[in-house]
Amino acid sequence: SMGIQEAIEHPRFIWEVGTRKVVMEEGLEPSIKGFNVSIRKYPSRLGVAAAVEVKAGVRSGYCDIRGDGLPVGLP
Repeated sequence: SMGIQEAIEHPRFIWEVGTRKVVMEEGLEPSIKGFNVSIRKYPSRLGVAAAVEVKAGVRSGYCDIRGDGLPVGLP
């Protein structure tokens, strides 16, 4: 099981629905058959994610290395 930050930073892929095109970042194994797979250097701009976790009243922010943001706590 991955932690939130690890999951956000993990290599990802995009499948163009209705086509046989898949774009994936380095670090994933292109083991799908019958698809046209192209590989991008990691980290690419295949979407940018962020998350907030609230646990026992404590908020933790997580951001993606693919973006230009950072988690900031506000009162």
